[in-house]
Amino acid sequence: MAWRAATAGHATVNGDGPLSSPAFKKPYFFVLDQAEEFMEYLRDGWHIEVLCRSDAYLRNSYWYGEWVVLLVAPDESQEVPLLKSRRGGQIADDMRVFKTVNGIYSFCKQYGVHTPGIPSVEGDRERQRVTLPD
Repeated sequence: MAWRAATAGHATVNGDGPLSSPAFKKPYFFVLDQAEEFMEYLRDGWHIEVLCRSDAYLRNSYWYGEWVVLLVAPDESQEVPLLKSRRGGQIADDMRVFKTVNGIYSFCKQYGVHTPGIPSVEGDRERQRVTLPD
């Protein structure tokens, strides 16, 4: 995997432990039900990147693969993966993996990306241009 690890003492996306950093209000992962807080970070200058975890392939007119969404700090010193759920009041330890181009495209559109860029080769990543509402 071509994960880009953040600098020492900051968040990582390679599963080496919980995310914590002085820039965050608390140790944090983003879960899909935290849409408003997610948007708050985007308004504060953070950006979204889509990371391809496995090569995309075409099957029956649909593109499949594995993509994850990362929230990246303005200075790129931290990356925070989007998780799919909480378990028993605790944050789940697995990232939300999108399995189709349609899924990742829909997510990006929901968060103000007018023209999503979706990488198709494992390890590639694309920064998304978010247009925030006034």
